[in-house]
Amino acid sequence: MTATVHLGVADAYQLAVAALAQLDMAAGDAERIARHLLDSQLRGDATGLARILLLAQNPAAGGGAAELITESPTTALIDGNGNYGFVAAEDATALAIAKARTAGVAVVGVNNHSFTGSLSYYLRAVTEANMVGIALSTLHAAEGNARVAPHGGASAVLSTNPLAIAVPTDDDPIIWDASTATMNGGRLMYHIEAGRDLDDGIGLDRDGNPTRDPKAAWTGAVRAWGGHRGSGLAVMLQLLGLLADVDVHSGEFAYLVIVIDPAAFGDPDRFRRRASRFAEVVRSSPPAAGFDRVRMPYDGSRERLAASERDGVDLPRDIFDRLTALSRGQRPEPAIAGARADGKGPGA
Repeated sequence: MTATVHLGVADAYQLAVAALAQLDMAAGDAERIARHLLDSQLRGDATGLARILLLAQNPAAGGGAAELITESPTTALIDGNGNYGFVAAEDATALAIAKARTAGVAVVGVNNHSFTGSLSYYLRAVTEANMVGIALSTLHAAEGNARVAPHGGASAVLSTNPLAIAVPTDDDPIIWDASTATMNGGRLMYHIEAGRDLDDGIGLDRDGNPTRDPKAAWTGAVRAWGGHRGSGLAVMLQLLGLLADVDVHSGEFAYLVIVIDPAAFGDPDRFRRRASRFAEVVRSSPPAAGFDRVRMPYDGSRERLAASERDGVDLPRDIFDRLTALSRGQRPEPAIAGARADGKGPGA
């Protein structure tokens, strides 16, 4: 069994901030990124704080202020200026919320930034504004940084291309957030860091043969999620990412967020009541054999978040030790050659 270190939430946050502060990022960005990654960790994503080790191997420029390229009452295109995607996406989402509050709907795209993290994190802010949100993140693969083999393919040509949709209710928001790959790059790196084999059906080596070795999959590919359906969705999301004005083989991340104010289409209170009623219909439906109940999307994340906020989190000892060393100025050695987090190598 892997040795672990138990941390309270405040201690985990301080460790994350101290480690991120060693990456020479702009004032305040370490705290913002730490909140994002800790949120992922608390919701049960084992790659949450471990992502910092990948960021440390190839830190983004960090200090570049985003620049508005084009703007209309309902749209905006932003140059992230090489900054961390966590920062660029959070700012873009705030702009989309502000525009939708005035115009009823808004679409904002961001290019020239690094990995954006968990899309649900941004869409929670949308639902807190009582609006509907749709977000996607794509990496437009240059040679060496594709991650996913399309259905029927033996080599990586796609990004992991996550998609998230969020709807406000009278109670907790309903948020669906999923990668279109069988495993995202952060979790694949976590398996490498922790020395864990992959499950069957996930990885392909560089020759297109099935593999359970995460290092072989890193230099090869992971499969698209959901067979031809998930693969088709991944392809279409990659095409939508082009709206952020990135080139097909640029090796560049794109973030696109759509925010819709239900008030532009009717009574927003009625919309939330109906969404709540539908959620109750789903949750109260009889569970199938082997299941204790039926959940709505994000119910599990919310429950794990509440438990972790109360009880704290466990980090693998190796991850904890390396984060501690980083917080003291010691950069980690790459767990595998070529691992990158800046959009110029396989880090999505």
